[in-house]
Amino acid sequence: MRGSSIGQIFLFLPVLSVFLVFPIDSIPSDAVEKHELRFHVLLVIDVSDFSCPSCLELIVDFVRDIPSSIRKMRTAAVWRVYSPEENEESDLKSRIWHKKMRGFAAANAIDFPIWMISESGSEACFGDGSRLLIFPPRSGTVLSFSFPLTFEERINVQSLFDEWIQEGFH
Repeated sequence: MRGSSIGQIFLFLPVLSVFLVFPIDSIPSDAVEKHELRFHVLLVIDVSDFSCPSCLELIVDFVRDIPSSIRKMRTAAVWRVYSPEENEESDLKSRIWHKKMRGFAAANAIDFPIWMISESGSEACFGDGSRLLIFPPRSGTVLSFSFPLTFEERINVQSLFDEWIQEGFH
């Protein structure tokens, strides 16, 4: 496992996870205290991977290998895009990124939520590049992997998913 900013992830993700589950105006205070997570697999997709077809294909292949019950119920993604400058072009760039994101999801039959976030400030939480974050149920830990995953990392992640299914967590 790799991840130099794991401490920063621990500080940010419990709060982020609550926002991913509940609308901002209806966050139950006990969810924050208990760090309840609906999503246990979070893909952080860096927009730079769209200029590298083989990089993007590795991410898409991994997504296809996530068991459907986990992919549909426990997976989410954040698409990290470059921060547009504050001018009249920023709205146009934002719409273009949204359209690319929707096209990417449709073309690859992605059946889980994807949110678009700005690159500025997200490095502190997620590190550089595309990564996979896994929050194993009832463990209180975060597993962080940089894409591309090594063969061993991919086997370990698939084993974890198999355990979740055997335990009825999906």
